Amino acid sequence: MAAAAAREYGLPADQVTTLRRAGLVCRLGTIGVSTGIWNKPGPLTASERERMVPYLTERVLARSPHLAVLAGPAAMVYERMDGSGYPRGLTGSMLPPTARLLGAAQMARALAEDRPHRRAADP
Repeated sequence: MAAAAAREYGLPADQVTTLRRAGLVCRLGTIGVSTGIWNKPGPLTASERERMVPYLTERVLARSPHLAVLAGPAAMVYERMDGSGYPRGLTGSMLPPTARLLGAAQMARALAEDRPHRRAADP
């Protein structure tokens, strides 16, 4: 979804490829998040937010010279234009188009899925 949006947006082919690949691995850090954090009933502390998916994804990808190019876009998937996202609270001008498109695609996908606390949104 993000790659198709990037092509529509007019991004160069190499950025579309990077974005597609980042979309495939943006949830890689899920494997490192403890059950205690996933099940916590309430807001996370700063250190708990730091241990969430984007942070861990970035750390894993950055370790490989071949995957490091994906670390930035994949780690920004939950950042938001108004700065309310995580892990860094980046705002609009700090987010490249690839991060914006990947974040929008991730949100659309998440809203289209049933979750324990809500039904899937109508497309």
